[in-house]
Amino acid sequence: MSILPSKKSLRDKLFSFLKKEKIQISNEQMQMILDIINLKNFDADSIKIPFNKIVSLPINATLADIESLVRKSGHSRIPVYEEKDGKKEYVGILHVKDLIPVLFHKIKKFKLTEHIRKIKVAPESQKLLSLMREMRMNRTHLVLTVNEYGDISGLVTLEDIMEEIVGDIKDEYDDDKNPIKEIGLRQYLVDASINLTDLNDHLALNLPEEKFNTLAGYLLHEFKGEPVKDKKIKYGNIFLSVDKYKGQTIDRAVIQIENDSPEEN
Repeated sequence: MSILPSKKSLRDKLFSFLKKEKIQISNEQMQMILDIINLKNFDADSIKIPFNKIVSLPINATLADIESLVRKSGHSRIPVYEEKDGKKEYVGILHVKDLIPVLFHKIKKFKLTEHIRKIKVAPESQKLLSLMREMRMNRTHLVLTVNEYGDISGLVTLEDIMEEIVGDIKDEYDDDKNPIKEIGLRQYLVDASINLTDLNDHLALNLPEEKFNTLAGYLLHEFKGEPVKDKKIKYGNIFLSVDKYKGQTIDRAVIQIENDSPEEN
């Protein structure tokens, strides 16, 4: 039996301590603290990209091959492998930025082996908090995971670990998808990271934007830190429910608007 306090118990203890010390903290900040603490309970295996889904390059790849893969994947760091006896043996990692001199100088004889860096590996059983510290110390953004037999089992990036703390991280290469999607009559599937002010403006709602920055923050407060899928919360003329979440991180929600006269609880 686990002797670790439950998430709810830990949340209550932290709130009590902060209140005693007269420290004010938002719900989003509390969630981030809890997620950081929770990293020690999860290992690399829990968030790894499986071996068969790793985007990689063969050691004999040409510049054209690399350009095509980078355009399709959007990745800036790509593992490089050599095929031996029908199996992939990873020999390094390509940082796409390292090819800038090659492109500027228009080198005719290109060899990928001359532009790869040493790749790091970590046991898939390593705890995420430990792995994050190690990757930061070594200034490594990507590691391959190995199982108990020493075989490559997957891949973990520093961004993957950070997203366990702060949620989905989007960069300039990510698709800028509409965070609000109409899925029925006055029913919407919503990215829970949306700013409440933006959500209120877009759907003419009256959610408490003065108290919460995001829809996720508001929902987490209403669920007292323990999200439940499809359980409905009523606020004025709308019903809200969680569509997708991981741990205490709420990713998507469903909003159903019942009438045109919004009221507060």
